[in-house]
Amino acid sequence: MKTGTYPGGTLPAHPGPAGGDTGRRSCATCGAPQTATARYCWHCLSQSGGGLHDHSATQAPVTPAHRIRYEIMPAAPARGVDRVRGLVPREVIVGLGVIALLSVLLRGPAYEVPESIGDAVRLATSSHAASEDAWRDSLADAGIEGEVAIYGADRTSSFVLVAYGARPGSDRDALAQLGDAWAGVSGSTVRSTAVQDSRRGGFGFACAPVSGGGFRSICAWADPRGFVGGILSIDSGRGETLGIAAQARLTMV
Repeated sequence: MKTGTYPGGTLPAHPGPAGGDTGRRSCATCGAPQTATARYCWHCLSQSGGGLHDHSATQAPVTPAHRIRYEIMPAAPARGVDRVRGLVPREVIVGLGVIALLSVLLRGPAYEVPESIGDAVRLATSSHAASEDAWRDSLADAGIEGEVAIYGADRTSSFVLVAYGARPGSDRDALAQLGDAWAGVSGSTVRSTAVQDSRRGGFGFACAPVSGGGFRSICAWADPRGFVGGILSIDSGRGETLGIAAQARLTMV
């Protein structure tokens, strides 16, 4: 197939009559070359009658509409993360990160005192509430800000849960700190020479017998989330207190 050129690109030319003679006529609409006997333009299908341009004539050339020059506009820049980074100063981003970190560090220990531990429930009588407040105030005087809750059944106290925010440490450190503070609260003494490291329910604890103050044993733990927990049993031995502490810790996770 022959090709013909005209402004705006290269078009394949109509085969024309034998010998390839296309004459000197072209389509007035698109400018494609035409044969001498063509009635319709082979390229744009416009009617050739009166529409074909005779190059031998002296008329001015006609510029086809589709040959008007145009340009492709460049794509708009993406409004993504790069543009946002360019608009927000780095100091602002760093400042927001510091604020978020401080909010995590200052929001306090990640624990909540449960309403029940195993079969025991938190006792809510006025006398028990008064005892909790008194023990809480005594711990505060010793520099420990935390929670104290009394549990039991049928209004009979069985054990006390103590929890307060502290830096993560060993379970023995938690027991020593809580034991010293509780000695000033209730007059109880932790027998430090009989401390045992124990595990129950996948957790570690430090347990010891207690003398005086109406308590018999204690089990404490240092939670990596930033608090110390302890169970002080009134009438249970070290083994049973360990089971209660494991239930309490599991409830507080």
